[in-house]
Amino acid sequence: MRLTIRSTPRKERKTISRLAWINAAKINVAPIAPAQLIAIGKAIKAMPKATKVKPKEISEYLEVGLEHDGAGIAIVICMLAAETGGEYAPIDRKVIAGLKVYDGAAVESYEAIALSLKGTPTKRGVNTFAQAYVNNVMPVWRRLRKEHSAQAADNFLAKSGRQ
Repeated sequence: MRLTIRSTPRKERKTISRLAWINAAKINVAPIAPAQLIAIGKAIKAMPKATKVKPKEISEYLEVGLEHDGAGIAIVICMLAAETGGEYAPIDRKVIAGLKVYDGAAVESYEAIALSLKGTPTKRGVNTFAQAYVNNVMPVWRRLRKEHSAQAADNFLAKSGRQ
């Protein structure tokens, strides 16, 4: 089946637009194709509530997302964060730097995350990322979200990492 704009339901076109915007904002490579963005969108909809997520589910989600050309861990996680209205934490080097400052007890975990974002992800790197994301990033993110909107929490961490 060939995907065209006319054959794509309006709701999916909105999803494609949002996810393509995130992709473009994060990297300067070829954009992820619309059919691939739809697959990532479906994987996002299949995710459990962030309060219930397990590392295995994050690993499985990443495996689906990383199948697509142009998709990296940070991009696929930011898509998950955006599509869930900030229920899940976004991730990039600025957020990681902020997490190191905000939660100094877990610096090693954040450094493992930073390493997993570089280069082509391996199965081991994906699993390491998923463990640290669920066990370290998400608890901090939930604490911040009690007091801030998703955008404000993201900005807070990014700003903390610059100090």
